[in-house]
Amino acid sequence: MKLSGSFAAIALLVSTSTGVMASEKPDASEAGTLSQDHAYEPPVHVNHGLNIGAGWLISGDLRTGWLQYDYGNPPGHDYDPNINRGHTDSRGFYVIPKVSVTTPTLAGFYAKVTGVGATDFGINDPDYESRNFVFGHSGDSYAILQEAHIAYDAKGNRVMVGAEELTTPMIDADDWYMLANTFQMAYYVNTMLESNMFTVGYFYKMAGVWDSGADGAHYHSMSDASFVSQQDKDNADDSGIIYGAYQFNNGTHNFQVWNYYAEELYNTLFAQYDFTNSAGGFNYDFGLQFIIMILVSSS
Repeated sequence: MKLSGSFAAIALLVSTSTGVMASEKPDASEAGTLSQDHAYEPPVHVNHGLNIGAGWLISGDLRTGWLQYDYGNPPGHDYDPNINRGHTDSRGFYVIPKVSVTTPTLAGFYAKVTGVGATDFGINDPDYESRNFVFGHSGDSYAILQEAHIAYDAKGNRVMVGAEELTTPMIDADDWYMLANTFQMAYYVNTMLESNMFTVGYFYKMAGVWDSGADGAHYHSMSDASFVSQQDKDNADDSGIIYGAYQFNNGTHNFQVWNYYAEELYNTLFAQYDFTNSAGGFNYDFGLQFIIMILVSSS
């Protein structure tokens, strides 16, 4: 492999809090408790939703929102490619329905299917939708099978194969906007040792309009969805990303290290340590974070 470039970042993180945002993430803390890594919860299988009988569950949500971006550069006759890198004013109203069906758990095995749609009911002006990041390249309403997976989760072992809105430190669902990212993948998580987590996995494809470097309304390989040149994408030949991680988390000390390898593209190392405690009714968190990304190529 040829070393063609590198990037490194070190961060010192200090915060006070009374809680954290929640999302699915492999974690060494006890199932059902919040992880102290500034962001997310463990991806334990929890029976949420409306029980329609025999353990079958239906869940979902409905998001609606008005989006508006003012670049001082309206589309049409007054458009100037030199203003804000050519980005144009964008606005629109969107509706995002999401429905999930989860099967009963049998001997630790279960399956889940999630469908998501995105529409504006045709009321938005297409000229003002270039930067709203809801529709794909076509600019049309669409629906996608956001999750479809089979999983085993029992006795400190979790295996998942299929599509899931998974969150890891460097590749995640990033569910802060209208739609989450989702990934076609497979992974294994081991939490048999108290306070310890080991995991390996493979990201094959992703969908997500906000974060994809391809058409995010459809699944594309991780190499195609990366924000790299077309030549680099061609060299990677629709490859995915292999990752492995270890975490120790006893509620006070939380150390984790993750490595992601994208063939012909990059190798990324993420490491973080958090110290969490409380005093005088306040929770506080002290953290150190290190990230390095090395661009790699065999040519």
